[in-house]
Amino acid sequence: MEAMKSLADMTLTEKLGQMIVTGLPGPELDEEFVRLVREEKIGNVILFQYNQRDRAQLSKLCADLRQLILEETGIPPLISSDEEGGIVSRLPESMAKMPSAMAVASLGDPQAVYDAALWTGRQLRGVGINFVLAPVLDVNNNLDNPVIGVRSLGRDADTVCALGREALRGYRDAGVMSVGKHFPGHGDTATDPHLDFALVTKGREELRSLELLPFRMAMEEDVPAIMVAHVAFSGEDGLPSTLSPQVITGLLREELGYRGLVVSDCMEMDAIRAHFGVAQGALRSVKAGMDQVGISRSLHEVRAALKLLREAVEDGSLPMERINGAVERILACKARYAGPAGPWSDGDQARCAALADGLFTRVVEQGVQPQGVTLKLGPRPQFLSPIRQQLSLVTEKERRLSLAEELAARFGGEARELPLRPDEAQRKELLRWASEGTSIVAGSLNATIYREQLELLQALAELGLPMACAALRNPFELDRLPKTVLRIPLYEYSNRAVRKVEHFLNP
Repeated sequence: MEAMKSLADMTLTEKLGQMIVTGLPGPELDEEFVRLVREEKIGNVILFQYNQRDRAQLSKLCADLRQLILEETGIPPLISSDEEGGIVSRLPESMAKMPSAMAVASLGDPQAVYDAALWTGRQLRGVGINFVLAPVLDVNNNLDNPVIGVRSLGRDADTVCALGREALRGYRDAGVMSVGKHFPGHGDTATDPHLDFALVTKGREELRSLELLPFRMAMEEDVPAIMVAHVAFSGEDGLPSTLSPQVITGLLREELGYRGLVVSDCMEMDAIRAHFGVAQGALRSVKAGMDQVGISRSLHEVRAALKLLREAVEDGSLPMERINGAVERILACKARYAGPAGPWSDGDQARCAALADGLFTRVVEQGVQPQGVTLKLGPRPQFLSPIRQQLSLVTEKERRLSLAEELAARFGGEARELPLRPDEAQRKELLRWASEGTSIVAGSLNATIYREQLELLQALAELGLPMACAALRNPFELDRLPKTVLRIPLYEYSNRAVRKVEHFLNP
């Protein structure tokens, strides 16, 4: 890798630029982003789905970003992406997408978790992305959680620790930087911080006994970075953890002894934006001990945050030692991970795609109940499902997809939309409509969170018709349905999930 500028040779502007992670609006460099890098010496980039069209375009974009930032700052960038697999995937459809963490974990096969991480990391490195924002180390101990769910490796700390270790090992062996998230634990909330403020009424003792265990494991594995969540804990100071000196400095640094890079979740989430403001949130976060702050989309907010940070250093309210310590950790990570794109061939791409498809097939076929059964549709099958939608801002906006419509086009019959929360009139009408068919195939979407949806599914099962239910996100509602129902866990609402349902239906 090229020689990097040293801390001693950097200006304050260059140092602060290293502490920011931001994005750009499209699939290629644009004038506003280039100007921001040149003027503010921005050192790191996060890529989203709208930045990624295909492998060739993505490789060129990463190479262009690397060249621009290296020329302007003397230091190569960390280029990051939320490539968790399943519902949180930024890669284009033409590249391989692994199933979600919960889906792969359902196999009970640590090697599968390792393989998924290894090949995800290798594929990212092959296009020039050097920082994967995974694995999720949250324990999924609240089934009403709208934002973690299938992103978690398990519902108990032992499982998350064991499988999280395999994921970290896979990323490490791929040569890609990884992050443990969302410290100190995002599993026991019922609020999405993209949309509102989440407060957890837990003290530090409770955190030590559960939520912190996977993060302790990650530190033992020398995880390069820890991402802090916006979740607030009443047992601490009641601030979002990203702004909390007690959480970042007191708990993470002093009690747990973590010496690696500490990065924030995006400051543009409403948990910060609506209550503190993005720029003020960034300043408070750095003062609390944050090394690198994410402001993913709004470049004017990046400029505003840098202005506040610069003024705070100059007036002495933000010690220069705080800045230097953060930049030293960033440079150490870059020395290890920020090299040019790794080797990747068409053969590698084929093997990676085969692994992703094979894992997804194993997940569904191992999870379907009863085993070895197909549903006889009869001449008038009735299909109903929600339309695919963005339930949380952690996922990207997707093109319209309806399981019911796709299956009706394939097998005949009728398709209806299943509301997430059907009211009484909708419930009665759907029950009447379904009763006129020879079979029912339903798609569910987090029905244990949207209880009206679950109640309708249970009422549909009571009609006594042959019935299948495909869980298009969290699979927990399948446990609440009668064993006479063909229950298909998919963990994601995708084209490959629709195709998989077809295998269990018999015209």
